[in-house]
Amino acid sequence: MQDTNILGEELIRTFYRMVHTIGIYKDNNQMVHEAVSKFMTLAGSLAKGSDLEILIWRGRLFLQGEKLSYRRETFAFISAWLDFFQERDLSGIRFLTKVANAPRGEFVLLARLLNESISQEEPAAWLEDQLFTRKIDWVEMIQEVEEPLSKEEAKTPSDADLDRDLLRKQKARQNYKRALDVVKEVSQKISAQSTVGIRKARRLAQNMVELVMEDESLMHCMASIRDYDDYTYTHSINVALLAMCVGRRIGLSHILLEQLGICGMFHDLGKLDVSTDILHKPGRLAPEEWEIMRQHPLMGVIRILRLRAPSGMKSRIALGPFEHHLKMDLTGYPKTRLTQNVTLFGRILSIVDTYDAVTSHRAYRVRSLMPNEAVCFMWNRLNRQFDPILLKVFICMMGPFPAGSVVKLNTGEMGISMGINPASKKPGQRVLLLVKDEAGGYRKGEILNLDEPEKGEKAAVKRIHSSIPPSSIGIQPAEFLMQ
Repeated sequence: MQDTNILGEELIRTFYRMVHTIGIYKDNNQMVHEAVSKFMTLAGSLAKGSDLEILIWRGRLFLQGEKLSYRRETFAFISAWLDFFQERDLSGIRFLTKVANAPRGEFVLLARLLNESISQEEPAAWLEDQLFTRKIDWVEMIQEVEEPLSKEEAKTPSDADLDRDLLRKQKARQNYKRALDVVKEVSQKISAQSTVGIRKARRLAQNMVELVMEDESLMHCMASIRDYDDYTYTHSINVALLAMCVGRRIGLSHILLEQLGICGMFHDLGKLDVSTDILHKPGRLAPEEWEIMRQHPLMGVIRILRLRAPSGMKSRIALGPFEHHLKMDLTGYPKTRLTQNVTLFGRILSIVDTYDAVTSHRAYRVRSLMPNEAVCFMWNRLNRQFDPILLKVFICMMGPFPAGSVVKLNTGEMGISMGINPASKKPGQRVLLLVKDEAGGYRKGEILNLDEPEKGEKAAVKRIHSSIPPSSIGIQPAEFLMQ
């Protein structure tokens, strides 16, 4: 079997030749057919469990984080690739795992777009917009690049001497942290009146879509993270995660889930225009302060429209954030002359934004609601504030004791709800038991499936008796769920 690095070099060489060949000949030419076939074969061989990433970093070419050495036989094509990226204002290209199943015609179209891009005023932005419009979702153009990760830092399931569940949790934690960093970076650049793009946000949204499709319950656990000091940012990521989970439940496409995730990440950008004195004021806002607060969805749209991104993308992610406080009967804010119904994205964001907000500690609130209390609170506002069908989907998704709820069992034991057991034929809670440690805190115990009676003739069936605030026992549930 050929060494992966040799195959990688051959992939780069073959892709470059394919683009060059398609730039010369028509689609039905035999040389085009052979060039595309060879690249498809190589891409399919290498795209097993991980993306294929080609990057430029400080004038050197990297494949999967490994620097390609200049050798006599590689010097010419590495130099050609450097020029290829520079002409298009790119820092790299990423082939997603789904490249193995991409239609042949899309490879030809991609090559033609790459050739055409060099005549555009902004080649990279033009390419990004074209790929989105034509629904080519197995390749991404990289406009900015961070230092490539080493093999040790970039482990994938193919490295697997680690448990698959641990790998998913590791990937989820990494994406959560990166998403947090992206929202912070965008906010800070906007505050400094610098131009900022959404490439990183799109990439992270795509990663989160894959995680949501693979393990929705893991995303529920991630969305239980609560951070008072970093509330604005963690709230935005939690809203994005929960929104995508709802979107998955109602069958949205990958592309729409990606857009919905970006809407969630950016839905509160307008709060950058609200002073921290108002945002963090304890107690009720004065009428003039409340009027300022009510403008933040509109200011958010203005902020989104100023982002450096294709105009088509900005128009698709602006309306949901504008609508997330409008309510179903349009009695919310900001005041609008709209007479049509709130869009699907706006209705989803309204539900998940409210849920995360009321379950988070805020300076103006005596106490936050526990997750099960939040679900009841929202149910009482059905029809007037929330879409009844979507709210039912959300409540069924979260279960009676959503992931992150600290619960007390009828046996006196305490645990953390992990949400509904996805493998169960009937709705049943999974609970991670909490065991007292020597230091007076808690450690992880066993995981119970409460829909499955314990073995033994006299064994009592365990069930949840009540929920309690995490603060009452001094824990952050997500820290236990994501270990």
